[in-house]
Amino acid sequence: MSRPDRAADIARDRPAVVDAADYPNPNDPLGDPAQCQQPYPAGTFDGQIVLCDRGSIPRFLKSLHVRDGGAGGIVFANTPDGLSSLVADVFAIPGIHISAEDSARLREWLAVGDEHFATITPALASDDPTQADRLGTVASHGPNQGLDFLAPSLAAPGLGIRGAWIAPDDYASAPEWFGHHAGAGAIALVKAQWPYWSDAEILSALMTTASSDLRQEPLLEPADPWAYGGGRVDVVAAILAGLTLDESDLAFAQADPAGGGEPRDLNLAGLVDNACEGVCSWRRFVRSRPGALEWAVAASMRDDDVAITVTPETFQIAGGYQAIDVVVDARAVSDGGYRFGEVTLTSISNPGIPPAVLQVAVDVLVDSDGDGVANRHDNCTTQANPAQRDSDNDGYGNYCDADLDNSGIVNTVDLGLMRQRFGGDNAHADLDGNGVVDSRDLDILRGQFHAPPGPSGVVDD
Repeated sequence: MSRPDRAADIARDRPAVVDAADYPNPNDPLGDPAQCQQPYPAGTFDGQIVLCDRGSIPRFLKSLHVRDGGAGGIVFANTPDGLSSLVADVFAIPGIHISAEDSARLREWLAVGDEHFATITPALASDDPTQADRLGTVASHGPNQGLDFLAPSLAAPGLGIRGAWIAPDDYASAPEWFGHHAGAGAIALVKAQWPYWSDAEILSALMTTASSDLRQEPLLEPADPWAYGGGRVDVVAAILAGLTLDESDLAFAQADPAGGGEPRDLNLAGLVDNACEGVCSWRRFVRSRPGALEWAVAASMRDDDVAITVTPETFQIAGGYQAIDVVVDARAVSDGGYRFGEVTLTSISNPGIPPAVLQVAVDVLVDSDGDGVANRHDNCTTQANPAQRDSDNDGYGNYCDADLDNSGIVNTVDLGLMRQRFGGDNAHADLDGNGVVDSRDLDILRGQFHAPPGPSGVVDD
């Protein structure tokens, strides 16, 4: 049998594998055929298995695009700089999802010779715990700037979730919404078990019993509460919750910032302060259900430069509410930014009740020069300048800005300008703001000689 005949015989049993990157698509204005972003013209392919890169549009749509062009199958490939997760998708044609490493090996194989045939075998279900509790980059993330409450409230499965009612061609637009569906279903299940709980109590039960052991795509680093809220929802644990936090409809209405309210004061499961200057604190009120009367309280922060205390350390509650006071001391922080922690309440009287965990998120504002302006808002972070004078509006406070000609460096030109203005009231050369250009301004300039202006939290951040 000649070589062409042998290839034809193989092709009857196994279709050829081709790279979409080798098939320019006239329907794609971006000119990147490897992404399979637009439907291919009919007849582009003839039953081949087409390799497409993972990208910005739903995977199912890509399978439709190559199917419209005549493909018989699809290999969906992760890229080196993209997400690492693998999803058992439903495609419009037989398909498989492979890693970036496997994609590289496949392309190496395709680059050698011209006889590349393969089959896509049926998928087999497997249980791989390492694929669980990964947060995708498409998920909602906090913080909600200016509002001190935890958002999102919860994380829930939202990608690659199949619904029996979804028609195949509609699947591509559906997965991102399943997180919301999971939340609604979880609320309904908890409400069925505890019909007298308020909406706020149900939310608190879901948040305080959720799992916070989640990792963030694409690097699979430990996630933080701005990614998962209280955590990944656990309905069984929420139904078993021994503590809840309640809040009235009136309190929610009064906390509306549009009316001058403060969401931070609401009795919610998250402890958030987006502007913690040194020490910040919260008070929460919890109540227990029957059989969960005695509790121990502990608290911890992820970073050693922040201390957290909680009182009381133990309590008994038999009806009514128990106040919990939490204090975060961030005065030892030198670089600012968010710090995260947890307050954990553990049932002593009933070990079968899951712990209740309140997530802590504080944005620490550091004021290195003690002028009352946090570094990130301070236009001169190394010299106290509470007035924040910036006469040339370049983001550098006068006290840190002897660069009078705005060249980016303090040099002899600036020294000459200072001498020309000496004894006058030039606002730019009056570095200390006393109303006159004098020897003190000259000393400031000499201290900054051969250096750029700043540092400024306004510009440098």
